[in-house]
Amino acid sequence: MKGFVYASCWVTVLVVIAPLVSSAQTGADDLKIVAGERVGPVSLTMSIDDVLKLLGTPSNVERTSASAIYEWRPRFLKIFQSLNTGEISSIRTIWVFGQINSYRTENGLGVGASEDQAKQSHGGGGCFQQGGATWREYWWPEGGIHYVINTSSSAPQAIQYKVSEIGVRRRSTSVPRSPWRPCG
Repeated sequence: MKGFVYASCWVTVLVVIAPLVSSAQTGADDLKIVAGERVGPVSLTMSIDDVLKLLGTPSNVERTSASAIYEWRPRFLKIFQSLNTGEISSIRTIWVFGQINSYRTENGLGVGASEDQAKQSHGGGGCFQQGGATWREYWWPEGGIHYVINTSSSAPQAIQYKVSEIGVRRRSTSVPRSPWRPCG
């Protein structure tokens, strides 16, 4: 009988502690960027309804012809939802003026890293880029990760020519179409 009591105490301890350990690893305070999978607690496999339940009301919502873009500035998160499929197509952590963003990739990179650090962390192979007047983006489709570099001369010096967003997408072996071009 004594052995049964000890065994049931251990089972009770495991039943109570296991969910706590699991939620600590992937909970709301999780700040890990996992290429091709997730940014913190938000995963590419989640529905937008699941994300809204987890994060609450977004700070801002924009719509383009192809996407709904949800932003939670206090949480440093931006989520792109495809209007064609309803799936989350990209999750990004973003730079917010005057605040420290603690999200980090598996390589230790975060918002504010240099452009060279971002490019070197994944190597030159399989990299594609595109850009506009005030930004440049590098994407490794097979790795499922991308970096947006702020190139605006009017941006605060803290973020000029540095990573302003880090995002994850589903891994892909297909070559992206224009305006994407191989990094060079």
